[in-house]
Amino acid sequence: MSARDLEPAAPPFVALLPDDAPFSAEQRAWLNGFLAALLSRVAAREPPATATPTATVEIVFASQTGTAEGLVKKLVKEAKGLGIEAHARDIGSVSLAALAGRKHVVIVAATSGDGDPPDSASAFAAELAAANGTPLRGLGYAVLALGDRSYAKFCAFGRTLDERLAALGATRLVARVEADGDTAEALRDFRTNLWPAAPGGPGPILHAAPRSRRCSGRTSLPTRPRSNGRAPGRSPPRCSTTRY
Repeated sequence: MSARDLEPAAPPFVALLPDDAPFSAEQRAWLNGFLAALLSRVAAREPPATATPTATVEIVFASQTGTAEGLVKKLVKEAKGLGIEAHARDIGSVSLAALAGRKHVVIVAATSGDGDPPDSASAFAAELAAANGTPLRGLGYAVLALGDRSYAKFCAFGRTLDERLAALGATRLVARVEADGDTAEALRDFRTNLWPAAPGGPGPILHAAPRSRRCSGRTSLPTRPRSNGRAPGRSPPRCSTTRY
């Protein structure tokens, strides 16, 4: 067996130009060789594909009548459509220690009665109030607070969450947005700023102050609902953004 027989076989030649291309045989051969060499150089320059790590966001709801939970479901669906791994959580199943182990959390919180947390949030609210130090350092968070300005303590629980999380070392991804009855407008404002600030986005967008959706044109209510997260029986309001 000769040394020639031991040489690896050359890869099969694949013509890049069709036989009926308007060139002579010599021209086709030269062009095929040129294009093959050019493509091999381009392929050599391309870095190998690497898997992009999936960002994870916990989206928590503190809901009394179901409004906050419904908004969280919308946010989870939207996050997944953007390639962000998102999970919905009832605040009743969340502890401060669990939050400390997360990198990013979004909270949609209603206020019940006279500035109280929803029933499911009572234990978490007590734990949050009793905490000291900075156990949440490294956590990025955002709060969408739901309320009704006809109550004296408008969005009180959402505001408390926002302020206590920051005091315990967490960092706002975006400023708190407050909804006065009209959750559609507030949700639109909130997610417009939230997703660019989410993991993998261009970075946080912080505002100088929380934003509240103040609405006009509301109809009077026959009865006062237990939760001021949403007032039933209203006609669709027209809203403008008010800074506090």
